[in-house]
Amino acid sequence: MDSEESEQTPPDSSRNNQPSASAASRHQKFEKILASLGAEGAEESTLLAELRALCDLLSFNELPRISNDQSDTLAVVLVALANYEVSPLVMLLSVRAMTYICDAAPDSAQFLVNQRAVGALCAKLGAIEYLDVAEQCVQALQKISYYHPQACLEEGAVMAFLSYIDFFTLSTQRVAVSAVANICSKIPSSGYNKLKEAVPVLCNLLQYEDQMLVKNAAICLTRMVKQLNDCSDLLDDLCKHGVIHQVTHLLSSLDGTALGQSVFNGLIGLLSGLASKKASAITTLVEFNISNTLKHILSSNDFSNSTHSHMRDDLQVSEVLKLLNMLLPPLQRNNDDRLHLDKSKVISDHPEFLQQLETDILPSLLEVASGANSSICCSCLSFINKLVLFSRSDRLLPIIENTKISSFLAGMCSQNDAHIQMTALRVVEVFLQRLPPSLNAFMKEGVIYAIDAILKHGTPKSSKASSSSKRKYGTRDVQRCLCYNGDLDSSLSSTTGSCVLEDDSVYKLARHLRAGYFAKGSKHGKRGLTKMIQKLRSLSQELTDTLNTSMNNVICDTKEEQLSQILGQTMVELHKYKSMSTFEFVESGVVQSFLNYLLNGQYLDGKLGVGDLSNHFHVIIKRFEMFAKCFLPNAGQNQENQHLALLVQRLLSSLHSLENNPVIMNDTPETIKTYATIPTGRDTLNPCFLLCFVREEGETTLCEYGGETVTAEPFSSVGDLEKYLWPKISDNCVESSSGSTENQKLRLFLDGQQLNTSMTLYQLIVQLQMKAGADLIKGPRFWNKIYKITYRAHVQPLLSNGDASHLGSIHDVERSYPEQFLLNETGFSGMVSEFLCDFEDSIKTCGVVSLLKLLESLNRYAFHLMSQAQCRAFAGEKTVTLNDLRITIYPVPQTEFVSHKLTSKLQQQMKDPLAVFIGCVPSWCDQLLAVVPFLFSFETRCQYFHMRAYSSSLSTITSSAPPNYRTLSSFPKRRFQITRGRILDSAVKVFDHQGITEAILEVAYHGEVGTGLGPTMEFYTLISHEFQKVGLGMWRSDFSSSTSGRGLKVDNSASVLALHGHFPRPWAFRLSTSDEARFSEVIKKYTLLGNVVAKALQDRRVLDLPLSMAFYKLILGKELNVYDIHSFDPELGRTLVEFQSIVERKRLLESSSKRITRSMFESCFRDVRIEDLCLDFSLPGYPDYTLAENADCEEVTIYNLDEYVSFLVDATIRNGISRQVEAFKSGFNQVFPIQRLQIFTEEELEHLLCGELFAWDSNVLLNNIKFDHGYTASSPQITNFMEIIQGFENSQQRSFLQFVTGAPKFPVGGLAALNPKLTVVRKHCNNQPDWDLPSVMTCANYLKLPPYSCKEIMKERLLLAISEGQGSFHLS
Repeated sequence: MDSEESEQTPPDSSRNNQPSASAASRHQKFEKILASLGAEGAEESTLLAELRALCDLLSFNELPRISNDQSDTLAVVLVALANYEVSPLVMLLSVRAMTYICDAAPDSAQFLVNQRAVGALCAKLGAIEYLDVAEQCVQALQKISYYHPQACLEEGAVMAFLSYIDFFTLSTQRVAVSAVANICSKIPSSGYNKLKEAVPVLCNLLQYEDQMLVKNAAICLTRMVKQLNDCSDLLDDLCKHGVIHQVTHLLSSLDGTALGQSVFNGLIGLLSGLASKKASAITTLVEFNISNTLKHILSSNDFSNSTHSHMRDDLQVSEVLKLLNMLLPPLQRNNDDRLHLDKSKVISDHPEFLQQLETDILPSLLEVASGANSSICCSCLSFINKLVLFSRSDRLLPIIENTKISSFLAGMCSQNDAHIQMTALRVVEVFLQRLPPSLNAFMKEGVIYAIDAILKHGTPKSSKASSSSKRKYGTRDVQRCLCYNGDLDSSLSSTTGSCVLEDDSVYKLARHLRAGYFAKGSKHGKRGLTKMIQKLRSLSQELTDTLNTSMNNVICDTKEEQLSQILGQTMVELHKYKSMSTFEFVESGVVQSFLNYLLNGQYLDGKLGVGDLSNHFHVIIKRFEMFAKCFLPNAGQNQENQHLALLVQRLLSSLHSLENNPVIMNDTPETIKTYATIPTGRDTLNPCFLLCFVREEGETTLCEYGGETVTAEPFSSVGDLEKYLWPKISDNCVESSSGSTENQKLRLFLDGQQLNTSMTLYQLIVQLQMKAGADLIKGPRFWNKIYKITYRAHVQPLLSNGDASHLGSIHDVERSYPEQFLLNETGFSGMVSEFLCDFEDSIKTCGVVSLLKLLESLNRYAFHLMSQAQCRAFAGEKTVTLNDLRITIYPVPQTEFVSHKLTSKLQQQMKDPLAVFIGCVPSWCDQLLAVVPFLFSFETRCQYFHMRAYSSSLSTITSSAPPNYRTLSSFPKRRFQITRGRILDSAVKVFDHQGITEAILEVAYHGEVGTGLGPTMEFYTLISHEFQKVGLGMWRSDFSSSTSGRGLKVDNSASVLALHGHFPRPWAFRLSTSDEARFSEVIKKYTLLGNVVAKALQDRRVLDLPLSMAFYKLILGKELNVYDIHSFDPELGRTLVEFQSIVERKRLLESSSKRITRSMFESCFRDVRIEDLCLDFSLPGYPDYTLAENADCEEVTIYNLDEYVSFLVDATIRNGISRQVEAFKSGFNQVFPIQRLQIFTEEELEHLLCGELFAWDSNVLLNNIKFDHGYTASSPQITNFMEIIQGFENSQQRSFLQFVTGAPKFPVGGLAALNPKLTVVRKHCNNQPDWDLPSVMTCANYLKLPPYSCKEIMKERLLLAISEGQGSFHLS
């Protein structure tokens, strides 16, 4: 295996290692060159020599500091020599020198512009006498255009680049079009005359095959439209030259990754700009079926589809919504608005277009808007409002019947934002006016309930303050209120974007709708309780009444059967009413009654009752078992119509309707250098807060601050504020206080809230603003606002019970139940409603979340529950044979529990890396992740986990936090030398190194030159294999007798055989001296294993270490029971369960009045006696591990079988492994807290740690492998290569991945998640490529494949390279 890190080095990096001349000598050399070039009558040979010397000086980055006069002189000379027609080579080198000097001394570009270099270079391009000179002119102009775009525009550089674009090589074409993109970055309002000729060329470039050309051409056009949106000639020309056709084709054929998301979104914005001004553009868009294209884009951002794992692009959704709103006439029109009339005519001439919007766009839009931010919601509602207004009345009924519009409007009316509520109510009003039958749907979906809530609680107070967003229109940045979302084309010229919504507008409209359409005394007013609600309420009440008559901790079979029947009837009704709305389900009382049933009446209004759940443990477990029987199918039953899956779907729909968790939206300004006064007085790239200190009224011991506004870094602590402020307010104070002023402290307040000293300034401000409840936009207003900090002297307060809340405090979720099952799986007491909405639905939301928590636990542990139920049935002689203990359960897939709305909201939060990194996110994020992590998709939780992997605890965040928080991947790296023959010993030294947990680990091997990602990935693979060696004594084996120590020869270098994953080998507490020393080494190895596993997770590395599900449960802090043994040792687990069932039957008989005789237990275990099994009290497979010290208990009989089972279970999953597990956790916690893993299940944790393999489908491979440098996807060699790797067996796939990437599996996400992307290139060989071997650059996942003559030779050479190339990293 080759590690060709050097091949990634830039071409001139080798020059940078050459010793530099002194500054003085370099300056003398430059002056000599300048003098020689400027001398009159200089010969051509002299000019060539001096120009080459100048180019070398510039390219080696050895140009000394030169004065402005020298820069100007050099510019004069170079421009003159660029016109030296006598020698093309002189012209070439002079232009090359211009190119280099723009890199070496960017300020020199201004002098080149002053000396008319741009005009001279453009002239050379226009003539193209010498192609190499022309191409060098392109390079030089591209550099100048970056710094001086307007100068290039004025000199006609745009057409100089584009006139002969097809004559250049592809690389030069790319440079030329990128230069045009630079010029288009700053266009004056009168600049279109200089661009007019370029429009048809740029439109034509959109059809080219090269993606870089297409990308830069698209950037040019989008920048033109963005800056010249009022230029009618530009818009006409674009339409004339077919830009709409080309752009719609690009949007429909690309997914955004080929051109980049920003360019893709810019193309959508280009269409919006055309549609906002030209009705003819709308006609063309309709003809090209724009609705289908936009449907495809919206569906890629729809998280109701669980297959989507990427992060939603809110900017893309916003651009789509802007375009949709531009396609329809504005709601506000002027008297002479010709555009409104033209758009209306387009709609009337194309009635099918509105129908396409109804069928293609509206359903997708409703899903995408679920969980979106305020801006998207308002734009979505604005479009719906227009669509409903302009659609025919007969089309409104299908909208109501075929979409979720009623439920969506009910949810929008419940939002904590006045603009959203107002627009939603307007849509409701339009429906009611134009389609009176829609009233029934609105009643059914709870719109009236939301209206009543508005009338009861009033308009949200904070909505107007938080409902603005920064958007760019033309060349101006305008802070626009959400009032204008969707109607931007009609109001920009006449408004400054301030809010026009009156304080009581929402209330007045809600009152109007309530009185006019939902009046209590009208014929519609009594339709609140539908037939469905009444039926389900009746069953829920019957279940509750029956439960109340037996609410104790005693199991009564008759009552349980009666409760089970009512439960079944309720589920049948839920299944029957498929048209039941979310509102009807929430109001039916089913959630509350199910919770009380499962928890034996202990769940009351969002929290557990006062009583201890442990008193009801047996009843609750019995209820869980009955619930599983009713809702989960067993073997032989229909698995398609699972009642549990249907119930979960309804609960998730209810949660989406009820929850109203706020979101912090990030719109941080561009990075600029700012001086931060606090904490240390330094320049920073972070945006800073503006602070003003004010003395509290009545404070007399401290002076007035009197200073100006100061800047503070976001990571500044409260202590930093005190340290800055104290000297400025304590000097020259009246010395009236007793004692030393050195002991005085300040109490600081922001908006009346005392600042929590354990938090940063950023966290404090964000959490304070989040208390308003609405979405927070961290845009310019957030950063430019002056925050007033009030101070007063600190006086030790008298402690009181009522003064315990400070800004930033977080209430932990209580979990205090003694039974481990309840502790792990049903602990949700304290989930009251601090993170829920302010309406009455908070209790209902808490009930929905609580029931989802219980059902997910029931689903995941159904096998345990049903196994326990079967054991009790056997003990009670309800089943005859031990074979009846074997059950098969078909649980609901975990993905069915995922809330796409909450997942989308969390992903919005993760777009602000700073907030996630320091844990400053809305409280609901961490609370829900801690209690109900299954509500979020696995991919989203992985992303959140990795973003927190390097974050410090909140109490240790200081101003020294990483300044480049926007790129959290750029953490420092620490490289260590590893000895291949002593991997474990080298790893111990690595993790003994202080600071390893704050840096990304990189590995290099002694005697090998390879470094970087490849060797590091292989290190994790090699150490995974080392940990599996038999000689370490860490793991139990499927053939434990081979390691029993009874005279059998053991191969300590072999790997432990564990078909079901590794589980710790039991070690007794009492050991011999030699075993004690060996066990001490085992503990050290488990500590090291904890280090390695934690570091692999932190650095996103893959381990080749198959651990059992039971061990993962221990890592997650869960206790094991006898049913878990089956997961790592099926035979032992099955036998112990059967023994346990026999013990339970014996115990039940003993508790009865029957007389126990030996004959009752003859042949009780599969036709033999327990005694005939010849078992003793030693651990099976480990004869040196004695389970009992009492010599009388050496033989296992029916009378001591219970003790044997108890001792054996204890040795296998408790005391026999507890010290090893604690050592693993200790090592893990040295890297980061192991509690952070508890957002994952055991299966997910294995996936996260060990990666994945997948079926190597040809489409997946083609979509995620890059072919370059001589190969394309259609090359014959690539066709052979794809067929070969698709035919690989599992072991060959692992070896191939190990060869190319350093790891035998892909990371989470498969081949698509591989970073860098897997690349296959043509390897340059001698005249006989069939004799050459493939080579790789693992650091870049780079495979160099020779052009073999046939498939057979390629496969042979590839397999040979894979087998022989393992185990070393050298340059090829």
